Amino acid sequence: GEYAIGVSFHKRDLCYTSNCHNPFTNSNVSLGYHDTELEAFCAYKEYKENIIKKCAELELGRGNISNECYEAMISYEVEFTD
Repeated sequence: GEYAIGVSFHKRDLCYTSNCHNPFTNSNVSLGYHDTELEAFCAYKEYKENIIKKCAELELGRGNISNECYEAMISYEVEFTD
């Protein structure tokens, strides 16, 4: 897209917004309005990485993933260019 992953521009309010899907609630979560694309992306990045970590912990506890997969998920970082 035109903006970083998870980010869009809100034309009416002339600001950036970020959103992320939460698989635990099966809902789209608004992460707020931001002055810059980078601020909006940082909100998305923090939220998404926390979701990935929660998922890793849950799936490891259920025995659905290996320790190697768990470690990869825990250390994963969302990049601006994703």
